[in-house]
Amino acid sequence: MNPRLTNLSRSRSGNSRARGTTLLEVMAGLAILGSLLVSILVAKGRCAHQWSLANRRLEAAVAADTLLSDWWRGTEEFPREATGQLSSGMDWKTRKIKSIKANDLDVEVVRLELFDTRAAGTVTAQPLVAVDVVLPKETLSAR
Repeated sequence: MNPRLTNLSRSRSGNSRARGTTLLEVMAGLAILGSLLVSILVAKGRCAHQWSLANRRLEAAVAADTLLSDWWRGTEEFPREATGQLSSGMDWKTRKIKSIKANDLDVEVVRLELFDTRAAGTVTAQPLVAVDVVLPKETLSAR
């Protein structure tokens, strides 16, 4: 008998397990790839959400700067306890902040907060931007 043929037939029958892939190994590989794909998609979704929120906060900072620039022209007209809505879909609110140190200096602290209403249609609990402004106290005639 030809020794070459004998070795060839032995290698095919004896090493078939080493050369091929079992169904279990294929399924395990697919499970690993699937979980990797899901984790990548979740990370991409979170990144997109954070990117959107960062852009919205940047818009709110620009809007707050515009509001403060308009109001700063006349401090007696600066709204100390008021609310309003911007055309960009944000709501703003001003309120006085109690401060003992500000009272000692005869000034008051007014906080401007901008809220996002465009996304959900309602004001969110956390403001996108909050700015504290120190103003001279209102006189009785200005109230």
